[in-house]
Amino acid sequence: MGKTLSMLAVISRNRSTSYYKNLVVVPTSLVGQWKKEIRSKTTLSVYVFHGPRRKKEPAHLSSFDIVLTTYGILRTDFQVLEAYPWDRIVLDESHAIKNLHAVVSKRCRSLNARSRWLLSGTPMVTSINDICSQLAFLGLLTHRGMFRRLVQTNYVRLRYLLKRVMRKRKQRAISLPALREHVVRLPLPEDQKEQYGALHTAALRAG
Repeated sequence: MGKTLSMLAVISRNRSTSYYKNLVVVPTSLVGQWKKEIRSKTTLSVYVFHGPRRKKEPAHLSSFDIVLTTYGILRTDFQVLEAYPWDRIVLDESHAIKNLHAVVSKRCRSLNARSRWLLSGTPMVTSINDICSQLAFLGLLTHRGMFRRLVQTNYVRLRYLLKRVMRKRKQRAISLPALREHVVRLPLPEDQKEQYGALHTAALRAG
C-alpha cells in the first residue's frame, strides 16, 4: 500500500524546518523494514530505540531525525520518550491502540508532539469502536461516550468523519493471476502412520 514510503516522503519534505524530530512507533516485526526503507530511500538519520543496548537519554535521541521504536518499548520506557518534545509522532499499524483504556493507548496519547499521524491498512479490525482510541490519539472524540453519541449511531456523521481522516483507494493495488489449485497427496511414513492410527483410535474411544 506504500504507507511507509508515503510517510517518509512527508518527513523528508519537511526536513528543512529548524525544529525537526520524529518518533515512529511500530510493531516489533516491522522495525527491520522501517530501518531498511529509511536508510535506502532517504538521507534521514535514524536511531532504533529497541533492544537491550538502547540508550535511554533524551539528549541522545535528539541527535537523530527519526527515532524508531515499538509499542512494547513504549510501555517499558515511556518516561524517556515522554520527556522529549517531538515534532511528529507516527503510529504504524495504528489499530494496535484500538483499546481506548489499554496502557499503550494511554501512553501514546500522553506523548508530547506538535503533529500526529496514524498509518493502518486495517483501522477497524472488529468493529467501528476500534477507531475511537485512534481518534482520541489525534485529539478528536477523546472518550467513548462522545464517540458513541456523535458518531457510532449516526451513519452520516461517521461517513463524514472517515472521509476526512482516511484515504480510500478505489483502484486495485496489484494484479493477481487466476487461482489454480493443485493437490499433491503424500503418503505417511510407517512410524507416523502408526502414531496417527493410535491417536485416531483413542479419539474414537473417547468420543
